[in-house]
Amino acid sequence: HLSASIANASWGTLISQLKYKCAWYGKRLIIIDPKNTSRICHECKQKNNEFDSLSQSEWLAAREWDCPNCHAHLDRDVNAAKNILAKGLETLA
Repeated sequence: HLSASIANASWGTLISQLKYKCAWYGKRLIIIDPKNTSRICHECKQKNNEFDSLSQSEWLAAREWDCPNCHAHLDRDVNAAKNILAKGLETLA
């Protein structure tokens, strides 16, 4: 799991650099936990539990999905980005 350790260290370094730069320029850094952001429909906020039984590789292969609640057709990455944006805007409000 060396690659995971390296990736985690890289994220830690990036966040440290961002905190430093934001403090330097008097800006606010908002860090959003990305957990489940690709599984929660950005339209109706319903979590899709259909993916719970999938392996990580199966889940990563599922690029698009349809919300079982509102039937929105969602791209996993775009959906996650919209959820992260919404969480950030909530933090600012």
